[in-house]
Amino acid sequence: MRIKEFVVKNGWKSLLIIPFLGIGLITLFFSLKNIIKIQEAKDWTQTAANVEQVYIDSTKTSKGTELYELIVKYSYVFNSKKYLGGNLAFGYSMNNFEDHQDLFSKLRESKKIMVYVNPNDKNESVIIPSINSSILFVLIFSILWNATMMGSLLTLLYKNIKKYIQVLLILIWLGGIYLLLSGATNIDMESSVVVLEKFNLQAIEK
Repeated sequence: MRIKEFVVKNGWKSLLIIPFLGIGLITLFFSLKNIIKIQEAKDWTQTAANVEQVYIDSTKTSKGTELYELIVKYSYVFNSKKYLGGNLAFGYSMNNFEDHQDLFSKLRESKKIMVYVNPNDKNESVIIPSINSSILFVLIFSILWNATMMGSLLTLLYKNIKKYIQVLLILIWLGGIYLLLSGATNIDMESSVVVLEKFNLQAIEK
């Protein structure tokens, strides 16, 4: 079936689905891009870095919802030149402070940590080169979104198998909801931080 015939036959329904599918594909693209970047970063040069600053930044949305972000700034020396970094993890975002309390505490108590530096671009570095909860959540959401949009298009194209497509969509959604509610996306990030030296908190308090 040609695109023109498809649009004429199904009208506004097909036109409405296509842009939403485009949004979903873009979201999926960036999720996969972060995952590829993580795999590349695992082979970067491990370098000791001094923790310069660790704090929680909070902002309020127009609806009054409080959003939090863990900010960490560090410095490292690579080939006798000093660089500054602030990349905790690729694709990382933080909405709930309680979920990252342990990570914040660990970084705040750290004086020196291990970071991964891109040998081809010494300004690029990351503390945790591994998949985190933020990436998994966006990835699962984008898969569910794209499956729904694709399923909607397929039901318009192949009405004779509409019921099978709907059953498949239900199974996909049940699987996605299970992963989100079961805690499978809750990844322990603090254990991935390699601490080389801690602050002597007792001495500081005195």
